[in-house]
Amino acid sequence: MLTSRYKILEEENLIIEIHNGQVVKNSLTSFKKKLTEDPAFKKNMKFLVHIKNVEFHTSQDDMHKFAKFMSDENNPFGKRKIAILTETPEQVVSSTLYQALMPKKENKVEIFTTNIEAFKFLNLDLSKFDFFNSEIQKLKTKS
Repeated sequence: MLTSRYKILEEENLIIEIHNGQVVKNSLTSFKKKLTEDPAFKKNMKFLVHIKNVEFHTSQDDMHKFAKFMSDENNPFGKRKIAILTETPEQVVSSTLYQALMPKKENKVEIFTTNIEAFKFLNLDLSKFDFFNSEIQKLKTKS
């Protein structure tokens, strides 16, 4: 079962997502639909997606459908930068497949193993490094 949490930092135009557990067909799509219902959500936000504690139990077809959902012209996400934080080779492979399936003109997707490199890619204020790490930790330990 996948457990997903997020925090929207409006002043940073950033959404931090933390995912734990097993990614199965439609679990990420359901989460993303719920995220768009948050009143603080708006188009063209940057995403920091932490999947270091995730196991993928999805097919290539499932990943293709998810990428299509995320890039559909009617989706509420708009143009965005997505930094994916990974730890295992399996996570890198799944993230690379997702990256390859996303249209490049609307989305810039990169894969990282360190927070600092992800923050740089997202053009976050590095003087707030401790703040961003603290927000990630809070989401990771939230019950």
